[in-house]
Amino acid sequence: MQKRTLGRKAASVYTCIVLSLLLCMGFVCCVVSHLITEAKAVEGDWFEGLSDSVWLWISFQVLPFSKSLGEAAMPFNDADVAKMIPWIPYVAGCSMIGTAVLGLRSLVFKGRWALLMYGILAPASMAMKADLLASLQKIADMEDMSPARSLSRQNRSESMEFALFQMPYRAWSKYYDEQKCTAAKPKSHEELPHVRCKSGLEGQLIEGVIRDFCHAHVPADKKTAKIWKQRVDSCRVQGREFGILPASVGRPRDLVFCHCRVVLYDVVRALAELFSYMWCAEIFAIGFVAYFGVEGNLDSMDPTSRFEVINFALFAVGLLISRTIFFKKYFEELEHNLREI
Repeated sequence: MQKRTLGRKAASVYTCIVLSLLLCMGFVCCVVSHLITEAKAVEGDWFEGLSDSVWLWISFQVLPFSKSLGEAAMPFNDADVAKMIPWIPYVAGCSMIGTAVLGLRSLVFKGRWALLMYGILAPASMAMKADLLASLQKIADMEDMSPARSLSRQNRSESMEFALFQMPYRAWSKYYDEQKCTAAKPKSHEELPHVRCKSGLEGQLIEGVIRDFCHAHVPADKKTAKIWKQRVDSCRVQGREFGILPASVGRPRDLVFCHCRVVLYDVVRALAELFSYMWCAEIFAIGFVAYFGVEGNLDSMDPTSRFEVINFALFAVGLLISRTIFFKKYFEELEHNLREI
């Protein structure tokens, strides 16, 4: 009995911490949305952008369960997306806050309606996060553009690998020219050129990002530096091969871009790993909220039945985590083979 009491207290503290962190993340998203709306004047009806963002959030909730319905609910053009950008963090933040408040309400006061609403929102939110995690993991594996070599010229330009290379490079070139930046040619491609921009605050911001984000992550040890050089060289070669980088060899601006691109993919991989741990932590918190909500009914069962129900729930949670995090590629291949049959 004493062990069970200690276990309940530990589970309650753990769940409160996870839901409180989710609540804080929701408030941070709302603050970010406020800063974006303050810094960027939204053209047209602001309510239209907010309503489109809510509709986008609903479509993302539906997407993991029905791909056709989710894609049909997202007929947005570039103008609609531009209006939604300031409001997407706000809608995501409100969703996190609502889910966390319902979870804490169910945990502390054991409200039936709060538990029911949490039981509807939390699984849908976790399915959406699992889908976003899968997308993030796919993006993290797209640094190497070799798989796109087998495609035709037209299909290459339409591939995700091509877009993830071309769009950042165009944005970098645009800001580089607008801020009148210059970069001295380094002695070797292993070194990151020092960039100087003649414009004011935005130019200083570009210099700071390159100095503190790109240059600070260049490895010092020889073994890691060799792998780093291979990745930078691969970026330059593949960029010219696919017609994204100019044919001229050794432009300092292109070398800066490739160094920063390598760092960016390292950050994406780290975020994907961190996000997977957060997803696992949150799904255990959802399980604990559900357990405390039905604890009275479990206590009314005989010990054998209660043991079987709890172990089945733990097995289901473990299987879900394995399916989403550890053995995702295996299950995707299995589903693909079953569809072909």
